[in-house]
Amino acid sequence: MDPTELWIKEQERFLSADKNYQREPVEYINIYFCFVDLSDSIVKVDVEKYLFSSSEPDTRIIGESILLQKVEKQRQYKFQEMMLFHVGLESTDMHNYARSKTNEYNFVETFPVIRDIYVPPSIFIFQPVNYLLVLMKERPPFLRRSAIKVSAAGSKKRVRFSEEVHNKTRRKSTI
Repeated sequence: MDPTELWIKEQERFLSADKNYQREPVEYINIYFCFVDLSDSIVKVDVEKYLFSSSEPDTRIIGESILLQKVEKQRQYKFQEMMLFHVGLESTDMHNYARSKTNEYNFVETFPVIRDIYVPPSIFIFQPVNYLLVLMKERPPFLRRSAIKVSAAGSKKRVRFSEEVHNKTRRKSTI
């Protein structure tokens, strides 16, 4: 189903929202890639709409290999964690949730590693707000260090190789 047909179908369902409160498999989910720099400031946010396969309507899984492939494209950033925001209310809980003054419901599930993400069924009016957030942290700059060690006095250890066998090394001071 292309995005235009999906949008039309979604709008028709909103018009009959008072009759349809059953949880059903989601057709798509938005994946947000949030890029954070070394000072923990958000640099940019990319969004991608992930359409689930219509050949398997009962299983809504975002595969680990797909997520890994998307994360590895970003060489400057490394994976930090993922969070699935999913409103999984039953139709009987909707009125209680709307009247609740405290937050009794937890709609966020965190994943510290990349893995398959199962997206459970949801009432269709909440399906557009369900999303997967992938947090990406900037990699620290790669520092190349010299293979020659510098001691506290500031001298360098120098080693010379020759064909003769010597068991001594010379130490020069750079004062």
